[in-house]
Amino acid sequence: MLRSFASVLAASIFLFAITLFAQSPIGTIAGTVTDGSGAVVSGASVTVTNKSTGMKREITSDSLGNYSAPSLRDPKADAMA
Repeated sequence: MLRSFASVLAASIFLFAITLFAQSPIGTIAGTVTDGSGAVVSGASVTVTNKSTGMKREITSDSLGNYSAPSLRDPKADAMA
């Protein structure tokens, strides 16, 4: 009985630790730039702004209109093309 309790406790602690490491304060904003007709816009300038600090990051959409701003440290960010 004590042995099975210890096994369950150890497994619970292990799963809890995995959950803690799975959460990260770093995120990504990604999307596709399209025009009014829905056509993709390649080479569009996209500005990602951190709402807390005002810091801006400039990125460019690829040939399919896709953009990605990885490694954002604050979840409060806006993207504007």
